[in-house]
Amino acid sequence: RDRAAAGLIVCGLKLNQDARRNDMVLEKGNNYITFPVWSKEGLQKRQFCKLESQAKYKEFEMARDEELQKMAKSSNILMKALHYRNAVAATENMDNTGLHNMVDVPSGKDVIEIGAGLQLVQTGTVWCKSGP
Repeated sequence: RDRAAAGLIVCGLKLNQDARRNDMVLEKGNNYITFPVWSKEGLQKRQFCKLESQAKYKEFEMARDEELQKMAKSSNILMKALHYRNAVAATENMDNTGLHNMVDVPSGKDVIEIGAGLQLVQTGTVWCKSGP
């Protein structure tokens, strides 16, 4: 996929009968499994960005928690408002790290190498396409 952070491998299965295991059922017919695939270099870059974002997020989270504690301890209404404002600003900074946009970036233990410089995410998505 052009300019995409990861590509996909799609595996198709045609089942002649329902497949059951515990409470799960794969219905008879066409079923698919999709696995994200990353270039080794691309994944390393995104993992580094994710680590940086996680560190910034934790920093802002600690600042928010400190401001909320100060607000709770203060008896001065103006100081309470100031600490509340600072906690809201820290929460906004947490959101601005972009960490929520990196939820699909896997860790190194979640991928296996499948070829020269290609990393496959071990957890896929099972889906089916209804209709004829």
